[in-house]
Amino acid sequence: MNNVLTLCRKELKTYFVSAVGYVVLFIFISIASYLFLQICRLVREADMRILFQNINVTFLFVVPLITMRLFAEEKGSGTIELLMTSPVREVELVIGKFLAAIVLLLVMIAVTLEYPLFLLAYGDPDLGPIITGYIGLFLIGASFISLGIFLSTLTRSQIVAAVSTFGVLLAFWLIGIAAENLSGNVGEVFRYLSVLEHLEDLQRGVIDAKDIVFFVTLIGFFLYCSIVSLASSKWR
Repeated sequence: MNNVLTLCRKELKTYFVSAVGYVVLFIFISIASYLFLQICRLVREADMRILFQNINVTFLFVVPLITMRLFAEEKGSGTIELLMTSPVREVELVIGKFLAAIVLLLVMIAVTLEYPLFLLAYGDPDLGPIITGYIGLFLIGASFISLGIFLSTLTRSQIVAAVSTFGVLLAFWLIGIAAENLSGNVGEVFRYLSVLEHLEDLQRGVIDAKDIVFFVTLIGFFLYCSIVSLASSKWR
């Protein structure tokens, strides 16, 4: 546990020493604030569902920036060899870096809490969909981060890691759009794999166990793949 927390603190310092954290926060806050103001102006309802849908899209762009350097930079600089020969297990490496990225994600989400406070001050929003919407925001962000970490373990290039992460995340998004035009078993499979499908109930204020299980499974699967990828690199 000490190794995990040490790695987490190290990664958090790196985010803000290298300015990556500031850039990610600036991009995310700028887009989220612009969307919130535009939605308030056009929709004129104390409702955050449209905002959540649009913020989820921004994760396609900011998550690759968060995860691209986590292992690709270590491989590119050669420090991964030092980590792999130190008394730190692969699972500790992955979990430590994952937690650091999650902390940054939570900071991003925390900044948006001013939006529901604004709605409460000037309107009468339904708190149920807002609370479950934030749960969905965290789950999809954590799922995307776990995928980005896995892809970062596969390359020495941060650019390749970022582009591949964006491409795969976009594919997950497009699966949901394609599922709307498919029927039968293929359509059912696509709908189950669609992150959009599993976010719909949460954004409406409904917590369904199958949606939570989907995201938790997705996170666990990609973290496991990351651990296996690191372990296999010892023998290359």
